[in-house]
Amino acid sequence: MIKKASARTGRRGCRGRRCRHRPANRHQAHAAAKLDFPAGYNTVTAIAEVPAGGAAGRHTHPGAETGYVLEGELELLIDGQPPMKIKAGGSYQIPEGAIHDAKAGDKPFKVLGVYVVKAGEPLAKPAP
Repeated sequence: MIKKASARTGRRGCRGRRCRHRPANRHQAHAAAKLDFPAGYNTVTAIAEVPAGGAAGRHTHPGAETGYVLEGELELLIDGQPPMKIKAGGSYQIPEGAIHDAKAGDKPFKVLGVYVVKAGEPLAKPAP
């Protein structure tokens, strides 16, 4: 059995009862996207910020990426697919090895990205 740690103290063992370890106003998590987790891969969670008029630059990942737009709006360009406009509150998925770029318009954007990548390989590689 896995016991959850309280967000405030990291203590375990309350088993869902109200006690001094658990905050009274608990939050709910809502899944934006789900990826299967294969053997030989690691997960990396990161926040990426791109300034107004900027771009992440064309690159690839040695695994899948899924993300959630926290702020702003971006244009996601994945080779072989039509461009996608994604606003705050929207999510996306990028297949393993797909060359892609994310561009900001006249405002910056911030995304929470989760990468499931091959163990021992760099998170990203530049693409032509």
